[in-house]
Amino acid sequence: MVAVRNCFKKHAKLIAALLVVAVFLIGFLFFQLMFVRNNRVSSDGITEYVHEYLSEYTYLYNGQNVPLFDLNITNLSNFTFFLGYQGIDTTAVISATHGAALFFNVSEQGASRATVNETPDPIEYSVWPQMLRNMTGLPSVAIEPGDYPLDGVVTVDKALLYVEPGANLRCVLKDRPVNVTSNGAIWILGTYILEHSILLKGSNAKEDWSKTQADIDALSEFLWDCKGTGMNDTSIRNIETKYKPSMILDRIASQMKSGAYKNNHVLFNSDYEELRRVAAGTMDDMLTKVLNDYYALQQVTPQSLFEQIGNYLLQKADAIVMSVVSTAIITWFAANRRKSQQSQTSRKKA
Repeated sequence: MVAVRNCFKKHAKLIAALLVVAVFLIGFLFFQLMFVRNNRVSSDGITEYVHEYLSEYTYLYNGQNVPLFDLNITNLSNFTFFLGYQGIDTTAVISATHGAALFFNVSEQGASRATVNETPDPIEYSVWPQMLRNMTGLPSVAIEPGDYPLDGVVTVDKALLYVEPGANLRCVLKDRPVNVTSNGAIWILGTYILEHSILLKGSNAKEDWSKTQADIDALSEFLWDCKGTGMNDTSIRNIETKYKPSMILDRIASQMKSGAYKNNHVLFNSDYEELRRVAAGTMDDMLTKVLNDYYALQQVTPQSLFEQIGNYLLQKADAIVMSVVSTAIITWFAANRRKSQQSQTSRKKA
């Protein structure tokens, strides 16, 4: 024990320096994790997404501006969200590490309800729990960005199906999903849709499960259903041109406000080109304004990590002060109790 004590005394400065570094690294990792967690969609956030998604789809289906029954459509079976029952039970699953998903089921209670669960596993295991955990060594098949309607069963066996960002797999028949065996795996960074049953995204970020995005996703689903009824391309484009520009503008405004476009030209270009496409030459002044706002955003100096931490601490100032005060009080009581015990021991010895 004496040798150990002497060793500590000899290297006290080095040990203290290492402790400071360790505390700094732990603090840094803590704040990083907090920032990631803060960007993850919450239970309330994804519940709002569900309600907005169903509400927007209902509005489009019943809306006077989209008179389905005046378009000589005889097959409405595609609109299964609103035929034969009064509501939908939705189970949302949020992964702590990767992705989130919605599972839709016909409500037997006659009203729409939403429940939310969380999982530490990547979201793919909520759909394919049997798939491999260790993907090392599996040959990979990459699905590039684009829309892929699938009308037959796709079996993933002895391979990793890697669905890149921007790639959307849609199983157009509910009873013919993508099948992943216990010898295969799938990793989704885009979207996987099992017709009117599952909506899975390889992102758990707030912006991908926002109310604004819910409107865009509901319109996309509605237009797909319109196509399935035999509606002609011109009518579908007219509906998209009427509704989607305002939705994309809302998303751009939200991304501008959050700073998501800062130093992310790819993300902005994707949204801008989408806006330009759906506007179909009707919003030149607005497109110019969007570009000017984007260029102005790039001139703003981004906050440093320490500034972000400082802002976070200011937001949590009340909780931090209470924590410090509580710790100080507990420490004071503990120290006084120790002194009291020592004093009592000394009196007994005397």
